[in-house]
Amino acid sequence: MGKVDFLCIAVLVDDVKEPVDVGRLDIEEGSLTAIHRKPELTRRQIESSHYGGGGNIAPVSKILGIKTGIMGYVGNDYEGEFFIRGMKKSGINTEGIIKTKWHTDVSIIPRDKKGKRGTIAFFEGAGRYFDMTDEIKEKILSLQPKIVQIGYSGLFDRGADRNRGKNLAEMVKWIKSIGSIVMVDTHTYASHPEKYNLLKPSLYDADLFMCSNDEVELMTKQYDINCSSESDEISKAYSFLEYLQSIFWRGIKTPRIFAVTAKDYVIIKYFSPKKGVITKFIENHYSSIKAVFAVGAGDSFRAGFNSYIVKNLDGFKSGTFKIEEAVQFANLTALLYISGKGPEAFKNYKYGDIVRFVKRGKPAKAYNDIKKIYYNMDKKN
Repeated sequence: MGKVDFLCIAVLVDDVKEPVDVGRLDIEEGSLTAIHRKPELTRRQIESSHYGGGGNIAPVSKILGIKTGIMGYVGNDYEGEFFIRGMKKSGINTEGIIKTKWHTDVSIIPRDKKGKRGTIAFFEGAGRYFDMTDEIKEKILSLQPKIVQIGYSGLFDRGADRNRGKNLAEMVKWIKSIGSIVMVDTHTYASHPEKYNLLKPSLYDADLFMCSNDEVELMTKQYDINCSSESDEISKAYSFLEYLQSIFWRGIKTPRIFAVTAKDYVIIKYFSPKKGVITKFIENHYSSIKAVFAVGAGDSFRAGFNSYIVKNLDGFKSGTFKIEEAVQFANLTALLYISGKGPEAFKNYKYGDIVRFVKRGKPAKAYNDIKKIYYNMDKKN
């Protein structure tokens, strides 16, 4: 097995872009619309897919020049073969992908008999059973990642999220025990906010945690955090991070970063033994450019942020980490991802190209076109 610097552990999904005539489906409404039986898909429909879940994360770090691996379950079916083939084509280490008896996860755009497109629906298959087995441990030990991102706490409900999230927390502890830095994140569970309870045990040991401002709104209610005096989302985000610090950072001795992300800003807390806790509000320098396809914005932000840490690991550990530069790097990474065709939007840009551009600081005039970003990135000075 080859070593990697960044390992993405996540639900692995084929996002079918071609509308699918699925007839009657038992659909559960909410921000994460679930279907309860696997849709019959043709090879053409499967091959119309983009790679979702971990497929939103791993290709971004790989294209930035980071040695990247991906881990998760797929089925012994064509959907699984398609996902693995796509990751290999992107140069990603796929030795952590395991084929199982369950079907590969897919998301689809249902279409009724009149041709009307419905809400995007998600079929939970093999991913929900992913767990920390001895086989998984052996693969992680062989890959020796510097950073592991465990994506979408709450979707492994019959695997790592069992035992009220304590299994996932044990996974975090074990990965840290072999010397890796661990990030956990979650999903937008508008119709099932109780799933956020599964995340809590992991937050005691996670080195990195990031969520969106939309998720903060849901989590403050689920965690019964008193934000009654806060009238805006920024104030609520500050209160949320203060709560996390007070509960999950007691007596910590190793570096931590927890953050809330939004389109226009990031609020971040960084602890290092050398400097203590630093809290910063960071404006997104590139938020004036509209997304072409916003799916994967949060995933690509995290992939960019983790890629930056890989390249600046000593600074993260020592307390000299450049927080603002890291956030703007992640902002620009996400922008490139959602303003084009996913990883293809990066063209030939690697880590160094993006860092050099970010180091120029806030533009005197806000960018309003991705082409201007490309033009300025291509300029040598």
